[in-house]
Amino acid sequence: MGKPSNEPCDIDGCDRNKKTNGLCSGHAERLRLKGVRGGPLLTRTHRGGTCGISGCKRKVYSRRLCNTHYKRDVAGNPGGDIALRWEVPDSCTVDGCDAHVWARTWCSKHYQNWQNHGHPTEKLRDPGQGTCLFPGCDRKRRYGELCAGHYQARWKGRELEPLEQRWKNTDRDGQGRKCCRYCYGWKPESEFYARASSADNLGFYCKTCTRDVSLRRKFGVTLNEFNAMLARQGGVCLICGRSPEESPKGLFVDHDHTCCSGHITCGKCIRGILCHYCNAAIGLLGDDMESARRVVAYLETTWSGRLPFFLPSA
Repeated sequence: MGKPSNEPCDIDGCDRNKKTNGLCSGHAERLRLKGVRGGPLLTRTHRGGTCGISGCKRKVYSRRLCNTHYKRDVAGNPGGDIALRWEVPDSCTVDGCDAHVWARTWCSKHYQNWQNHGHPTEKLRDPGQGTCLFPGCDRKRRYGELCAGHYQARWKGRELEPLEQRWKNTDRDGQGRKCCRYCYGWKPESEFYARASSADNLGFYCKTCTRDVSLRRKFGVTLNEFNAMLARQGGVCLICGRSPEESPKGLFVDHDHTCCSGHITCGKCIRGILCHYCNAAIGLLGDDMESARRVVAYLETTWSGRLPFFLPSA
């Protein structure tokens, strides 16, 4: 590669400085990539300006060309007029907007507004057509002709019915109770867990529904099924017999970790309901029955009054 000089390029009509083998950087790059020596170079434009082809007012896409001329340049013929669907103005056609045209005679802001709302300036196509078309529903239309709730019901194959009234997290009834977002029941604030990220520092679901959702997600059982299992055990831990009040964190569902190793189970490997201590002990033993037998043998040995085997006898 030669050193840059102040002499002009060897190509006739090019006033750029020589850089490589008597050619400017543009002609040298064209010779290297396409094997073509000579020919006029594209007009230099700043990033974000118009296309370098004379007479083209489209925005630069790549290599100082608009999208169409760039594709033609890749194919080996960058020039030529573009067949336009409409005359491209110099600026956005919205009154009072002088921004550069992006698409459909509008700037990028008004074009995006047209894509989202059907009009470059208004938020809705028509003031009376922004709500759900289901009779009596005043929710905002989200998918086609329906709101999100009715669209989901139709997608699931259910018959469309009036939706439950939506309540904000801060709404309260006349008795100061809050509406649960899961069962839609009005309950005292003491029936909700704390949630720092919400507007009223309380959770969206009540404690009962929170427990039910957690059991469904982790173990595939409902709260009623959990209570039925606990009733068959006598309402206590299946191993030690502790009640829920005697366990520091309540009772837990125990499952076979050889079937489902994580916290989410298939629902078919549930073994019983245990207290916090028993559940933690089984987990620390790794569900290994041989280790459990050695623990039992150790306890029986120490309870019998004999000293452990690793201590010397008297």
